[in-house]
Amino acid sequence: MVRTVSRQEAETCAADVMSLVASTGEAVIVEENGEPVAVVVSPTDYQRFQQQERERLWAVVDAVGKRNADLDPDEVLRDVTEVVEAVRQELYEERKLTGERRR
Repeated sequence: MVRTVSRQEAETCAADVMSLVASTGEAVIVEENGEPVAVVVSPTDYQRFQQQERERLWAVVDAVGKRNADLDPDEVLRDVTEVVEAVRQELYEERKLTGERRR
């Protein structure tokens, strides 16, 4: 079961929210204006999520490697470099247009 609390309630009763998560293992969703803004989970659930995410990402890496096993590594590097540079240029142009400064 997942409980939902308002942001104000989470701020006011932070110790209670953390105790609830620690004692029951249940997640608590924090909402502001009816929209989720955060989730408080147990360290065990967080570690499980992190492990699943790592496994998912490595599965993608393995799949890409298998799909490209017969390609010339230098050609792949050139292609990847070209795409990375294109994305960097696109982000640079977006920042210029919006006036965003680099942090």
